[in-house]
Amino acid sequence: RLLWIAMPSLRSGQLEFFHPRPFLKRLLRRFTDVFGEPDLPDRPVMALAVDRRGEPVRALLGPADGAYGATTAVPWGGRLWIGGLERETIDAYAIPERLTAR
Repeated sequence: RLLWIAMPSLRSGQLEFFHPRPFLKRLLRRFTDVFGEPDLPDRPVMALAVDRRGEPVRALLGPADGAYGATTAVPWGGRLWIGGLERETIDAYAIPERLTAR
């Protein structure tokens, strides 16, 4: 059995600097409260399947889907069904091939 994990967005290279610095992250959050959040880039549909050991075994990287991303990934009927909080539809994708070892 596999556990499918929806991935709502890519990590931002512009924000990597702030991750290990909680004070600066809070300061940045307050800045966006005052001046508004920047426009979000398009987010590709992404999901990752892991096995019982937590090892990645399948990965879906779908087309860019506006600023909505995916928050739910459910395999059913031989397809991978993708949904999200702000998405107006539920989309179905072919289940991706198994990842190969490098």
